[in-house]
Amino acid sequence: MLEVGCAQSSWLPYFHLAYGFRVAGIDYSPTGCRMCRQLLDEAGVPGEVLERDLFADNDDLEGTFDFLFSLGFIEHFEDTVGTLVRMRRFLKPGGTILTIVPNFPGWLGAIQKMVYPEVYGMHILLDLPDLERVHRDAGFSTMEANYLGSIASEVVKYPLPTPLRLRVLRKILKKVTKTCWFLFEATGHHPETRRFSPYIAYVGIRNDDEPGERPDLPPSRS
Repeated sequence: MLEVGCAQSSWLPYFHLAYGFRVAGIDYSPTGCRMCRQLLDEAGVPGEVLERDLFADNDDLEGTFDFLFSLGFIEHFEDTVGTLVRMRRFLKPGGTILTIVPNFPGWLGAIQKMVYPEVYGMHILLDLPDLERVHRDAGFSTMEANYLGSIASEVVKYPLPTPLRLRVLRKILKKVTKTCWFLFEATGHHPETRRFSPYIAYVGIRNDDEPGERPDLPPSRS
């Protein structure tokens, strides 16, 4: 499997230890790659970390991987479809993609915009239908797509140093989250909804057909 945007990621060790994947990651950040390599070494997991630009040629990686994963990555690019097209070429025909993005059209997005608007502005807002659409336009067939998780306030990023009022807010939100988790556990009901879920997840397979012709848009991180 390949994780795109693997900087400082603990998911490569997880996928190896939990599912037995042979793992690799790609990221353009030297520091992020170094931290990812460190996490693999600490977990005793073999894996390859590639310090590369997704939008470079990378011809040697085409059609190499069975499984492609990204978390909090594609929503940082204005040309989201074009970004997925570049990722798609790493998959073997019929390979599987798992994409997870923050659910910023929900309540967490409103909080993020309030506490740290600069981070909020770095995201292209994708709802569940949007996530399905951009994958379809990039040449994937949907297996499953849905909201993921119930409530998780730790998704929100805060500025550093964090002002007192925001530290207080963070503690309040953490208590709300823990209380909700307790209630969910007690009732056995874990609502996953557009309003409250922290993430949206998409699982699809690479089509044999190439994606349709599209304008040649320059890649840009928003």
